[in-house]
Amino acid sequence: MFDIILYQPEIPSNTGNIIRLCANTGARLHLVRPLGFQLDDQRLRRAGLDYREYSTMVIYRSWDDCKAHFADRRLFALSVRGTQRYDLIPYRIGDAFLFGPESKGLPDEILETIPPPSRVRLPMVKGSRNLNLSNVVAIMVYEAWRQANFTNGQ
Repeated sequence: MFDIILYQPEIPSNTGNIIRLCANTGARLHLVRPLGFQLDDQRLRRAGLDYREYSTMVIYRSWDDCKAHFADRRLFALSVRGTQRYDLIPYRIGDAFLFGPESKGLPDEILETIPPPSRVRLPMVKGSRNLNLSNVVAIMVYEAWRQANFTNGQ
């Protein structure tokens, strides 16, 4: 299916919501340390409603470890500094989507390693700062899955 990469996520309830999303869409979740919470955090469990057992989650010590895992895959970075609108890209099963921490987004040194056509943004009204991380992940997963005709879905 698709892979969701959260680079140094900070808010446990967002990650819990994304775990639940992954369990219900077949997407796989990848977390890059350091995390802004403990994996047994009550807020993470509450938001994920114990869906963790129904989802696939991998944790990496560093961005270099994660990047090496995805070296042969198409990787899209989501950012307010993205150059491509999310709905104008043809996605394929197996694509991976990278998201930065809630408070600051992806660092420039990571975003700059992603080719400009793979730096994706969601439209927002002028003057907006950003959307909630779990909402952005849901929009991306469902757009990619829609393009795959909701393969394996009901």
